[in-house]
Amino acid sequence: MLAREDEHPQVRLIAENRLAELKNRRVYGCGASTLYHRDSCPARHGAILPITWFDYWGDAEAAGRVPCPQCKPQRLFSDLIVR
Repeated sequence: MLAREDEHPQVRLIAENRLAELKNRRVYGCGASTLYHRDSCPARHGAILPITWFDYWGDAEAAGRVPCPQCKPQRLFSDLIVR
């Protein structure tokens, strides 16, 4: 938990990713949209029925959904790679 308060952003990101893996956050997709979101997504403008819940972002992607660009429900360690 202390790593979440580290001064280095990469350490904080790795800590958040690890916690997300341990916590196994649920994500959801709405209607015919191909996006999936975190529960707290600021981009959601009201639920479009039907809502499909996924226990893990990997399940959402296996169902053909892609991560919301605003709430970024899937943060990858590849984000740390400087090109």
